[in-house]
Amino acid sequence: MLKWVKHDLDNRSESLAELLDLVRLNLLTVEDLIEKIECEPLIMANAECNRILHNVKNHHLMPHKRQFVKLHGVPTNCERVPRKRIRPHALFVCGVSTQKESS
Repeated sequence: MLKWVKHDLDNRSESLAELLDLVRLNLLTVEDLIEKIECEPLIMANAECNRILHNVKNHHLMPHKRQFVKLHGVPTNCERVPRKRIRPHALFVCGVSTQKESS
């Protein structure tokens, strides 16, 4: 997502907070949040992004209060549950050669 924003920074940077809120940040570890997301200059310069990250960190650090972590009274990505996994299916492909070998 950050690469996409950086590709056309002038037009896309204004959507950064909205896009960040769509990312399931609560599924990342706190270490990844701090080392890979929070230290990004674009995110550090955006107050709304900082607020989103603050809520996600609270989600990790205060699990007993997760139901109360909200941004402007609207559930944030902290309250979204992981997507259900699709049961794996196996696909078998068999074939027979129709060419005869010449001896």
